[in-house]
Amino acid sequence: MILIKVTNKGSLHFLMNDGRVGVSSPSGYVRINTKQSNHFTGDKKFYQINKVKKVFCGYNDYYRYIRILISNPKKRYEFLLNFENKNCKDSSWNYHEKVLQLTYNK
Repeated sequence: MILIKVTNKGSLHFLMNDGRVGVSSPSGYVRINTKQSNHFTGDKKFYQINKVKKVFCGYNDYYRYIRILISNPKKRYEFLLNFENKNCKDSSWNYHEKVLQLTYNK
């Protein structure tokens, strides 16, 4: 996992082993983009990987889900690193070649 970009608002963008991009936002959200592009627009969409919690609201078994935000930047980084270790094992992407390109072709 390599840090590739820091935005003006403080979001950290990381390049994962399989070519996807993971984002750690100061708001507490952790996101990762999809492997495939959207069929119509060609864009890759980001989805949230934060844990969710089921919250009951009122009566009649009405409930909703809320995201558990991670306020500590170190814990967001560790959460993204754990996600990479569990889910980003695609060796066909040539991760090490991409690292060399990003390092020496600036």
